[in-house]
Amino acid sequence: MNDLILYGDVYAGLDRLENNSIALAITSPPYWKQRDYGFEGQVGQENTAEEYIGRLLVIFNKLRDKLREDGIFFLNVGDKYLNRYGKSHLLQIPYRLAYYMSKNGWHLLDILIWYKSNHMPSSVDDRFVNTYEPVLVLAKNKDSNIYKKGFKNVLKIPLQQTPWEHTAAFPEKLIWELLYRVNLKDGDLVLDPFAGTGTVAVVVKALRNPIFAKNIYSIMIEKGETFVDIIKKRVGIENIEKVNDVDYKWGPVVEEKVPKEIEPREILTDRHGEVFIANTSEEFLSALKGITTHKFKTFHREDALYFFGVKQWTVLDLYYVHSIFYEDYVLRNMLVLSNGNSWYPVFMFARNITKVG
Repeated sequence: MNDLILYGDVYAGLDRLENNSIALAITSPPYWKQRDYGFEGQVGQENTAEEYIGRLLVIFNKLRDKLREDGIFFLNVGDKYLNRYGKSHLLQIPYRLAYYMSKNGWHLLDILIWYKSNHMPSSVDDRFVNTYEPVLVLAKNKDSNIYKKGFKNVLKIPLQQTPWEHTAAFPEKLIWELLYRVNLKDGDLVLDPFAGTGTVAVVVKALRNPIFAKNIYSIMIEKGETFVDIIKKRVGIENIEKVNDVDYKWGPVVEEKVPKEIEPREILTDRHGEVFIANTSEEFLSALKGITTHKFKTFHREDALYFFGVKQWTVLDLYYVHSIFYEDYVLRNMLVLSNGNSWYPVFMFARNITKVG
């Protein structure tokens, strides 16, 4: 058995693989509207975030067929603001994707937080600087899978410098950390459907040495010719198979708002803004529904600032908070509070007006 590069479109590459053959998938797809990789049909250049999420859903449904019944999928997706500058709304792309993947049959086992200790600075002055990205832990089977529980789910790992321009490689240390969290056996296959510069393949190859003695192998799918050349040189993979494009249909996801049956809870203590940390998802969604009422909006000043959090969160909380945009609010940050071996979110938001500093 050898490592393999499938040179072509991600969907075509996945279509080439046997069903139920992959033990572990690790990937970080191109982020929405982040950079142009210079070839037609690339993921990440869709017109809207809803189209981007909808396309990834179709691709990852195909990937799920290729996973073994006990297989695990680590998915790193970065978030984006609706506008690059100014009073802009955080789109919650990773968590909206997780919500729809769960509806499609995936089991969301965990969300790891990759804290970038040497994160890039930012000139924005109306929100906190982005210092982390989530890694979704997904499975075909909720209870019988190779994921090992009990680890901390906030990972403090610095960005890794690379010699290649215009790439967004995640660090090798992050891949090592993820591999520690699964039970891999000899002969297992590890897939990266958006291989980029081949970081996953580098770490998989490093496991095949006398110290680790794990005979696992990688399959890299990559359409960019420059990146395929980098993988060849970086990892020494000679087994390269060209795959032809396969037509597939995708469309935008349909947005959902907080369910009507949830009763609104209005937090009315300070006209300048509110800090409310719910214990449960039910409490949080009720408070989230409360911000839509006329009483809440008229009680607070127009330039009020809000911090709403939830300790025992579910993916519903991370998903539905996006809907505040349709109530004339903007989500400026999702803050992460580390709490021992776990974390919980606190959302900072304000009215969608220019008065709020």
